[in-house]
Amino acid sequence: MTDGLVTDAHDGVLYYSYSVRGVQYATSQDVSGLLERLPAAPAMLAGSATVKFLTGNPANSIVFSEEWSGFRQR
Repeated sequence: MTDGLVTDAHDGVLYYSYSVRGVQYATSQDVSGLLERLPAAPAMLAGSATVKFLTGNPANSIVFSEEWSGFRQR
């Protein structure tokens, strides 16, 4: 896990960036199947978050799932 930054959220997609071992990643995650678990106002998701990634493939990452959330209390 590492610190990341959610930069945008709309149309069921989260956009975020993070850095692992000096490499910067900017990516997105389709969360359209999880919308009922997210706030109604997507702007509330922007800001610091924890990103989970695969150690062997840091480009493979998530910020939110059915069982885990990287969103911090605001």
